Amino acid sequence: MTKNNLLIQYRKYSELADLRGKRKFYRDQIKETQRAFSELTTNPATQEKFAREHYWMKRDNEDVFCDSAKARRKEQLKKGINFPAYPL
Repeated sequence: MTKNNLLIQYRKYSELADLRGKRKFYRDQIKETQRAFSELTTNPATQEKFAREHYWMKRDNEDVFCDSAKARRKEQLKKGINFPAYPL
C-alpha cells in the first residue's frame, strides 16, 4: 500500500483531529491549574479553604464533624469515579 491510499489518509486525519482535541484539553487544564495555583499562593482565604478541605484543619475554637461516607463519595467524584448512586 502507498502513502496516498485514501483509507490511510482518512485514518491519519482522524488521528490528527483526535490529537488536536487532546492538545486543546491539556492546554485548558494547564491554564486552569496555573490559575488555581496562583489563587492558592496569593489569597489567604483560598489557602484556608484548601487546608480545611484537604488536610482537615480547623481553628482552635471549633469542632469539625465529618460523615466519612459522604466525604469518600465526594473524593470519588473529584477523581472521576462514578458509581451508581448509593444512599449515603
